Amino acid sequence: MALPAIVFGAVGTAGQRCTSTRRLIIHESIYDNVKEAIVSAYAGLKIGNPLDENNHVGPLIDSDAVEDFLNALKKVQEEGGKVIYGGSVLEGEGFESNCYVVPAVAEVENSYKIVQEETFAPILYLIKYSGEVENGLLLHNDVAQGLSSAIFTENICEAELFISAVGSDCGLANVNIGTSGAEIGGAFGGEKETGGGRESGTDAWKTYMRRQTNTINYGKILPLSPRNQVRYLTQMKSELTCLIVVFIFPFRLLRLQIHIFSIFFDLRAIIYTLPVAMPHPMLHS
Repeated sequence: MALPAIVFGAVGTAGQRCTSTRRLIIHESIYDNVKEAIVSAYAGLKIGNPLDENNHVGPLIDSDAVEDFLNALKKVQEEGGKVIYGGSVLEGEGFESNCYVVPAVAEVENSYKIVQEETFAPILYLIKYSGEVENGLLLHNDVAQGLSSAIFTENICEAELFISAVGSDCGLANVNIGTSGAEIGGAFGGEKETGGGRESGTDAWKTYMRRQTNTINYGKILPLSPRNQVRYLTQMKSELTCLIVVFIFPFRLLRLQIHIFSIFFDLRAIIYTLPVAMPHPMLHS
């Protein structure tokens, strides 16, 4: 089940989706078997005109994307990684645009600078981890992007950990299904450098609403801004205190009354701020 999801996520739309699978973090106990299966699956991919339903991979968007693809693989090798499959540009009949490439698979470390970047090309990075699943999660979350993620496991505890608050830090976190395509109908959006907020799903209604913030004064006096109000009250207290000094009122009770008046003034100046959602006019035609 994991293999077709990985391949589709990595090479579907020629790896140019925002939710395309970029990194595959594999436990050391199954790493070699998974690597062999991935390479075997890639060898069976058919590349060509995307209008032909027999093909699996179409072209990159333009020559600049092809250049980014080649540069990324070059950087992988410069940083010590190894390209174990693909990476060439196809030529000849049907490939005259020079935008068709052979999807690549590379063995890398998560710390590589190029691995930390998004290339938007069919490059799948294989990363090995050891120990508990938490170690894999540390690698998973150790990138600046955070849109879509997925885990394949038969362990319910690992699945629950992945979608918990201490699990995947992506806006989309899937279990036993790939990173690309499963988000349709759900609240879509990312975290970290990928952005914030959501669209569709439970947030869809906000598109049809005009949101408005209201400040309502329920008193009979005009409240000042908090800073000016404090300054005014301080000045008023000072002037009233001067009156006491000038007239030499020996009554402590008067001072108490003045403070009570000041507190009352503060209470009268309370501002109520209420967020109100109002229907968009287009719904009331």
